[in-house]
Amino acid sequence: MKRFIQNNSTLIFFIFGFGVSMLAFYLALQDIPFSLIQHALFQANWFFVLMTFVSVIANILAKTFRWQVLLGEEGKKIPFHQLLVLLMMGQLWNQVYPIRVGDIGRAWMYDSAGSNKIFILSTVAVEKLLDTIAYGILVIVSLGFITLPPQMHVPTYFLILLAFGFMLVVLAFTWRGNFSFHRWIGFFSWLPAGIQRILFRWIKSVAESFHILRTNWRSAFVTTLLIWLTALGNIYCVFWALSIQFSLPIDSLKAMILLLVTLQIGITLPSAPLTVGVFQYICKFVLQIFGVEGAVGVTFGVLLQLITMLPIVFIGSFGAIITWNKTYKTNKNRTRQESNDMDSNAEVNRPGRVEILGVNVSCLTKSDLIRTLIGWAKDLQPRSVLYANAHTLNLAYNDHFLQQVFNSADIVFADGFGVVLAARFLHATRLEKLVCRVWVEDFCTQAAEENLQLFILAGKPGVAEEAGQSLIRRIPGLKIVGSQNGFFLEDDIPGIIEKINHSQPSVVFVGLGSPNQEIWLSKYRNQISAKLCVVVGAYFDYLAGYEKSVPEWLDYLGLEWFWRLIVDPFGKWRRYLIGNPRFAMRVLKQKFSR
Repeated sequence: MKRFIQNNSTLIFFIFGFGVSMLAFYLALQDIPFSLIQHALFQANWFFVLMTFVSVIANILAKTFRWQVLLGEEGKKIPFHQLLVLLMMGQLWNQVYPIRVGDIGRAWMYDSAGSNKIFILSTVAVEKLLDTIAYGILVIVSLGFITLPPQMHVPTYFLILLAFGFMLVVLAFTWRGNFSFHRWIGFFSWLPAGIQRILFRWIKSVAESFHILRTNWRSAFVTTLLIWLTALGNIYCVFWALSIQFSLPIDSLKAMILLLVTLQIGITLPSAPLTVGVFQYICKFVLQIFGVEGAVGVTFGVLLQLITMLPIVFIGSFGAIITWNKTYKTNKNRTRQESNDMDSNAEVNRPGRVEILGVNVSCLTKSDLIRTLIGWAKDLQPRSVLYANAHTLNLAYNDHFLQQVFNSADIVFADGFGVVLAARFLHATRLEKLVCRVWVEDFCTQAAEENLQLFILAGKPGVAEEAGQSLIRRIPGLKIVGSQNGFFLEDDIPGIIEKINHSQPSVVFVGLGSPNQEIWLSKYRNQISAKLCVVVGAYFDYLAGYEKSVPEWLDYLGLEWFWRLIVDPFGKWRRYLIGNPRFAMRVLKQKFSR
């Protein structure tokens, strides 16, 4: 049982989060007809809805300005609107993923602009510390008007004093904390050298962040105050939008503070994307304390969450698309320049490699890959080309035979964002993500010019034929001399190999799914006469329209796994919800075991 929990801890976490969300959703909508919520939304005062939206925008701008202040000189290197986009992209990640990884995500995106990601993470930690101070003040205030249950024999004033004492400690730590780098060297001397280096870099970055905070403390505290005041303003405007009335004027202030305190706790719970259910139940529960009907409370939660989410989704998604478009054009121009500068008569060599989880991954650009494959397709020596992503590397991690299959291939190209990050983390090497949809069509264009013949072995019955026809329509002159679906028995293999060889292709594309395609190719490669065999996974399923292609902006953000999980949750949950964290932990283990 213990071993099962260790191996499936991520799955258990997600199941727990989904259960929390669904339970809260059930409790929120219990005995409340949806028509009442719909009617209350349509009856909302749209002037105050607009004012809520303005307050939300002010809150976002205040958060962006505070981050720029905490970045110090680093913050001046990047325009305000780009910081805003990074912040919204981080918050968008927090909403779509049950574990709050958005702050790490925006630190990484900032790092891609040429900054120190450890320093960026330390500024985020200072942000959280400032928010903790503000949140503690709200908790202290809320304790003043909360009636404790009779079974709790603790005086309210004692809890207030305890919370106040904690706030004094946090303030003293923030203002007088000593993060001297040298004083920590002896304390961590027993740790491995790799971990020591990371800890020392972190301590230096934290010391720098606190120095910036002390230098700009007025701006930091004023913006933090503005952030929390606008958060209260959001709630107040929605009260007016839904015409929520309280028996006493002071009750509206109490409800605002109590809602803000409890919602901050609620959004940290692991739950389904967008914290749907948890958000609405908290609003219903708190407002019922002040005599507000349950249907109105749920409507309040729906409207408040909708308004606060709109800027995050719009700015985060739009910014991601714009960033992707600029990066795509830059990479395209760079690739074209590299191709123009490349000597067409250069010798075709086996590319350099980096080792990730026991598999040697080739260091290639798109132009390198296409040029090399075209050369190999006309060569006399038979070649095999495989791909590596987090899933395939996980499969090969404890499978010595599969590792040998990968390492005996002539090329293993990086097929996933996780492999690119792992290469950068482990070897400081920038790989190019070469998913098949990025390069196969360009390769086929050059193959048509070189009069090469292709054979497709992939997919369900009909997939290979439809994908081949799609390529022929796009690329005039392309020769696809045969196709075969990937659903066959062991007894059918001799006939399939004979069919391939009879077609006399230069290149065979193999898409049977991992690890079947890699094992099949290693077993029967010597019987195939084609000079080049390339593994392409489910590429032809996407090309034929049997699978939905991931949107380009999600692919750029490294969230293609999330798209595939949404499209096929039952087929992909284990690969991504368990496999991705497992891959990350194995990469960390490889890094620190050196």
